Amino acid sequence: MNILSPPISSVFFDYDGTLRENEPRGADVFQEFAIEYGLEIGDERRFEAERWLHYYWAQSDELLRDLELYGGSDNGDFWRQHARRQLTVLGASQDKLDKLSEQLVAKMQEDYQPRDKIADDVHPTLKYLVNAGYVLGVVSNREGGLSVELEKFALAQYFETVIAAGEVGWWKPDPRLLRHAINLAGLQSSETAYVGDNYYADVLGAEAAGLQAVLLDPLDLYASKRTLSINALGELLALLPESHN
Repeated sequence: MNILSPPISSVFFDYDGTLRENEPRGADVFQEFAIEYGLEIGDERRFEAERWLHYYWAQSDELLRDLELYGGSDNGDFWRQHARRQLTVLGASQDKLDKLSEQLVAKMQEDYQPRDKIADDVHPTLKYLVNAGYVLGVVSNREGGLSVELEKFALAQYFETVIAAGEVGWWKPDPRLLRHAINLAGLQSSETAYVGDNYYADVLGAEAAGLQAVLLDPLDLYASKRTLSINALGELLALLPESHN
């Protein structure tokens, strides 16, 4: 197994999708509702749609255009356009997009009530890293509110640096966000690993900032990519160099 290149003295994490998850996941529920409304979706379409969601939310040109056109993600028209884009990837015909997107957005708003959760291996993994002497941080593409989130799950105790993109105005994969976090913490980029679940935002952003990237990829969506990847957060420990003191 490949490991992170030593020395590694610090490990930073994405938050949503990496430390915290929605249960059930929005992508799964959206696809199941689409099937209920008559859309046939094969496994490859499902995986393609998952990869598209990662691409879209990684500050893609499409996301930026939609935000500018519809005035923000609190607008229903934004989510209808988002549904149309997602349904196109899932194979919906053009003549059905408008009706199906209306139905699915209404269905999601009415019936999708996810709960926040963290996986069973999150606390043990973070505790091990802290006890082993690693400096830990969280850098998220959220607008803000990370401190409250971390306290809710008793995660704040592990992290010395916590930064939301909305607080500084740079968004992954823009390398300035992670560089800012590393500089603020007084760390070295080359000695820092960054762990995230979004290949486009987290891996490409970390590599552009000079960090070593680890992709949390439980569905093996990016098995063809040449990057260190794990299926569960606890597997991170096996990638760490043995030389760390």
